[in-house]
Amino acid sequence: MEISEIVSDLGRAKHDLTYLQFDADIPPQRLERCTSAVRDLETVVSEIFRTAWIPGTLPELTASIACVQGNLRRLQFGIDDCIYDVIDRGQPDEFLRVSTAMSMGRLLEHQLDLLMDALMHAMPKAEWTN
Repeated sequence: MEISEIVSDLGRAKHDLTYLQFDADIPPQRLERCTSAVRDLETVVSEIFRTAWIPGTLPELTASIACVQGNLRRLQFGIDDCIYDVIDRGQPDEFLRVSTAMSMGRLLEHQLDLLMDALMHAMPKAEWTN
């Protein structure tokens, strides 16, 4: 995933949230869940771009990769579990939350790619050849 796509996902989520805030049919508690989801996406994007989060040792890299893979599996399971109900109900706030979750998934995939690249560069050359 390219940085422009990540920024675009975040911008679209914020735009959609602004639009939903003017929809009188969405109860405040459901709108708050949307606000929280968009805020979480914004926080993750900010952390990925502004902090040095890639570990430097092989054990830390492999542990980070395992964590990201686990997060991806849980997220995908959650999306798969609700996507058809969200489509059937057609509620715009639910679409926003699922869309934001999918953006989080793309961010996790980006994070995994970076970690795998760091792992490849951190491994001794002898371990890559057979």
